[in-house]
Amino acid sequence: MVPSVSRNWRVLALSLAGLIAAVGAVFFLSLGGGSYDVGVQVSPPEEDSVGLEIATTGVVPENGALEILALPRAMGNQGQDLSNGAYFTYPVIFNLDVAAGEATVEVPGSSVRGAIPAQVTLGGSIGNYPFDTYSASLFASASTSSSSESVSFVLSEAGKAVSGFDIDGSRIGFLSGDESPLALQQDQEAGYGVIEWRISRSSSTQFIAILLAAIMVAGAVISLLMTWVIVRGSRPPSVAIMVWLAVFLFALFQIRRQLPGDPPAGIDLDRFIFYPVILTLILLVVVNLISWSTREDWDLENPASVPDPQVAHERVDRDA
Repeated sequence: MVPSVSRNWRVLALSLAGLIAAVGAVFFLSLGGGSYDVGVQVSPPEEDSVGLEIATTGVVPENGALEILALPRAMGNQGQDLSNGAYFTYPVIFNLDVAAGEATVEVPGSSVRGAIPAQVTLGGSIGNYPFDTYSASLFASASTSSSSESVSFVLSEAGKAVSGFDIDGSRIGFLSGDESPLALQQDQEAGYGVIEWRISRSSSTQFIAILLAAIMVAGAVISLLMTWVIVRGSRPPSVAIMVWLAVFLFALFQIRRQLPGDPPAGIDLDRFIFYPVILTLILLVVVNLISWSTREDWDLENPASVPDPQVAHERVDRDA
C-alpha cells in the first residue's frame, strides 16, 4: 500500500510541475505578441527636405496585402512636422508604388497634409500556417510640383509592430539593392527610396497554434486507446464513451476557431491534423456504436441476453 501511495504522489508532483512549466511558457511567449526590427537608417538632412514615415498597420495574408500608413514629413525651408502629418511651405508631389490607395499625392504650398493610408502587395502563402512567411516592398519618391525636379527625400520606418506578426523592415538601395549607407544616401539625395519587409508569425502565435494542434492529436489518441480497450473486451462499451466522443468531435470545431489570426480552411494544419482527427473520431463513434448495440450482456434480467444463461440465473438469484 505504501509504495502505491508514494507512486501516486510522484505522479501528482510531476503533473503539477508540467502544468506550471506549460503556464510559464504560455506567459512568456504571450509577451511576444509582435515585433518590428528596423534596418539601416541614414541621418536625415537638417534643411530643405521632405519625407514619408512608413508605419505598418496590418497584415492581411488572405487578401495578400500589407496595410501601411505614410506620414508626410517636411524639414527646414520645406515646412514643419506635425503630430499627424506635416505643414508644407512649397508644393510637392509624392509618388508611391502601392496596390491600393493614393499612388500620387499632390500637396499644395502653404497647406497641411495628413497621413496617407495604402496597401502594398504581400508575397507568400498562408498554407504553411503558423510557419508562413511573407515579403513586401514599397518604392516612393518626391518631386516639386512646378518642374518635377527631385528634392531631398527621406523615406523612413516608424517601427510599428503588428499584433501576431514579427516584421523585419529595412531600406535598400533602389538601383543597387543593398543596404549600404552610401547607396541609401544616394537614393535620399536623388529623391526616392525603397523599403522591404520580411514578415512571419510571432512566437506566441506559433506556440498557441501548436498547442491547439497537440490538443486535437491528444484527444484522438485517447479516443483510439479507449476504443481499442473496448474492442479487445477489456472494458464494456457504454453510452458515456459515445457521448464523450461526440462532444469532443463537436469541440474540435471550436478549437479550430481559436487558432490565432483565424486562418482560412484548407491550410496544412487542416489537411494533416484537423481533417484526419475528425475522420478518426467519426470512425470511432461508429465502432463504439456497433460495439454497444451488439453487446450481449446489456440486460442481466433477461437470461437469453447473455452467452451463458446459468450465469445470468445465478446473478438474478443473488440480486433477489
